[in-house]
Amino acid sequence: MNPIWHSKRVQRSAFFIFIFIAAIALFAYGGDNLPSASGVFRSGSLSKGEKEQKANEPLGPNVEPLYSGSEYDTEHMPKIPETPHTGQGAATVAPGLDPKRIALIIETRPTNVLPPLLTHFIATLPPAWVVKLVGSQEAFAVVHKSYSLKQHIASKKLQLQELPSYYPVDSSESISQTLTNVTFYSEFLAPAEWALFFQTDSIICSASEQNIDDWVAKGYDWTGAPWNGDVPGGNGGLSLRHIPPIIEVLKKDSREPGHRQWEDTWVCERLKNAAPAQEEKYFSVESLYVERPLGYHIRGSGKLQDPIVWGNATRRRQIFDYCPETKILLGNMKMMSMDDAADLKKEQAADAEKARKDAEDAKKEAEKPKTEEKANTEEKPKTEETPKADDAAAASVKDKKIATDDKKPATEGEKKSSSTTTAAASTSSAKAKETTSQTSAANPAKTSGSTDYADS
Repeated sequence: MNPIWHSKRVQRSAFFIFIFIAAIALFAYGGDNLPSASGVFRSGSLSKGEKEQKANEPLGPNVEPLYSGSEYDTEHMPKIPETPHTGQGAATVAPGLDPKRIALIIETRPTNVLPPLLTHFIATLPPAWVVKLVGSQEAFAVVHKSYSLKQHIASKKLQLQELPSYYPVDSSESISQTLTNVTFYSEFLAPAEWALFFQTDSIICSASEQNIDDWVAKGYDWTGAPWNGDVPGGNGGLSLRHIPPIIEVLKKDSREPGHRQWEDTWVCERLKNAAPAQEEKYFSVESLYVERPLGYHIRGSGKLQDPIVWGNATRRRQIFDYCPETKILLGNMKMMSMDDAADLKKEQAADAEKARKDAEDAKKEAEKPKTEEKANTEEKPKTEETPKADDAAAASVKDKKIATDDKKPATEGEKKSSSTTTAAASTSSAKAKETTSQTSAANPAKTSGSTDYADS
């Protein structure tokens, strides 16, 4: 062994070098987490105030809460269902969405109009608007059949939220109770400031020169299809609502169950800035007709088609040409607008009459060969009678010729021939008489003038 290591001085030096290196490593990699190390090597480096300040510092960057207490009722936060982890990355939110502008439809029925209706509103509304369906799992199942809507759900452009049972929507009265409950707005619409309510009997037109943001810019508290030309506010089936003033009304006053007014009439009477009827009729047409509005609404879930709008054939055709999307509503309800039903009955009657005539023509065609055969049968006797008539005419002509010839003076040769012929005829006649007499004697019945055909 090397004699140098036997020196205690060398051993002490190596030991201190090792301790020094270990201290440096401990300070560099674990000093912040080891109190003993920080106490040994960092003792006195921070004042007491600095240590308290450092202890209160957040572990990450400052993040502001999404909703403040004034904007959202935390006691009625919507329950977000847990979704199982699939291993796929979370869907990214579509850029440019504005949570303060929501188009809302409440529908618990699994109606087949939902996919085309939602697709149409998503395509027609401005890109920043969020579309939300509040309904049942049965209604969601219908929506999930659409591949394009699944993509909108993944991007959060279309949002589905189940409606709890304590918000009934099975009648007009229950809907009015739900939509005059202030907690409904905080649970399903917060933090929205503007909400476009629509139903399965309403539509906005893609050909409209207006835009929903144009009506937002007007700043009215409520805009809908006017009931008449004088009362501000309108039907809630297709309505643009400014949420803050509506919440103020609901906080100050409450609608009693069974009130004579539905929620849209009740709320509009208490708002200070509902849109005037003569202006909002260009927003939605229901019973006051104008050309080229933003949208249409049919009352009574589509069952009450106002004759002023839908009973006029010219207006009806103008609507279908300008906004063919309205046929989505009528087709879903297996209905057609007014006179079209009468026209359909006429068309069905005409079809029945045509079918009857076709049947008669077919019957005549089937009887035609029989008629021709009968006609040919009747023509045969006529054809057979024609030669007989010709023979009779020829015989008549011959007789006349003979009579004429008899009047001419006979020549010597003819006289001799005639006498010979006469003699032969006489002889023949005598023989015939003799034969006849013999026959009569043998069978007297056949020579009598009796009409008895017993023996014939």
